[in-house]
Amino acid sequence: MGKALKLGNIEISIVTEYVTLFEKLETFLPDLKPEMVQQQRHWLEPRFLDPVTGRSIFSFHMYLLKTTYHTVLIDTCVGNHKSRKSFDHWHLRNTPVLDYLATVGVRPEDVDYVMCTHLHADHVGWNTVWTGTKWVPTFPRAKYVFAKKEWEVLQTRSQAGKKLYDDGCYEDSILPIIEAGQALLIDDDFNLDDSIWIEPSPGHSPGHVCFHVESKQASGLLTGDMIHHPIQITYPDLATAFCQDKKLSTHTRRRFIEQYADTGTLILPAHFPDPTVGYIRSEQAKFLFDFLGKL
Repeated sequence: MGKALKLGNIEISIVTEYVTLFEKLETFLPDLKPEMVQQQRHWLEPRFLDPVTGRSIFSFHMYLLKTTYHTVLIDTCVGNHKSRKSFDHWHLRNTPVLDYLATVGVRPEDVDYVMCTHLHADHVGWNTVWTGTKWVPTFPRAKYVFAKKEWEVLQTRSQAGKKLYDDGCYEDSILPIIEAGQALLIDDDFNLDDSIWIEPSPGHSPGHVCFHVESKQASGLLTGDMIHHPIQITYPDLATAFCQDKKLSTHTRRRFIEQYADTGTLILPAHFPDPTVGYIRSEQAKFLFDFLGKL
């Protein structure tokens, strides 16, 4: 379940937890019009839109980066044995993700940094594992990088019992990291080194960030949930039903798409199914996503 590509001297592996039928596309993207789907149906089906059910097809995967300096894991998916009653397919999963990591040559103790674009339940699940008595950090040597603003908002909401977005993930996937002293709460100007740094991308969540990667003049952008589905490349104004600030998320998404179109920047989304990664191209006042090809 691991697929690798090179970006300069950085080796990037896509480690897939699972792929599933998700929400119906018009439910997930409330402003989607039938004519939008019809105009794009030739490439949407069957890889990104199930023609029978009309449901979107989502991948839940993490990115493993091996740089000159560090081994970095970005966004840790849903995780095992987590109580996630908001979504049946997140609830009490049991997937051999650590075995998948082993296939690309990484053990938990090899990871130097775990970095989260944001702190929703499907991006933090493998932060921790259950020992039988408590949740502990999965990656014992790693520093876990959380945007400070994102953490502050989630902590406040969790303490107030508002769990629409975290569904308990603060208690089982964030708090154990804080208590273990492995959290690194970062500001908007954070650079890990000269190959990885962040850019704020708020809207889907208050402290959402994207991660830039660069090596030997090759560059990439890990988008997290700034973009969920490839149809949002063509229609950037489509915010999801799960974006906490739909107007801001639309502004952020459009700005990024316009900024990185036609630049050769590799886009690495969090939920696009295989072939997952590619480039944004402008064409006749619209934007398209050119997939890199099957990895």
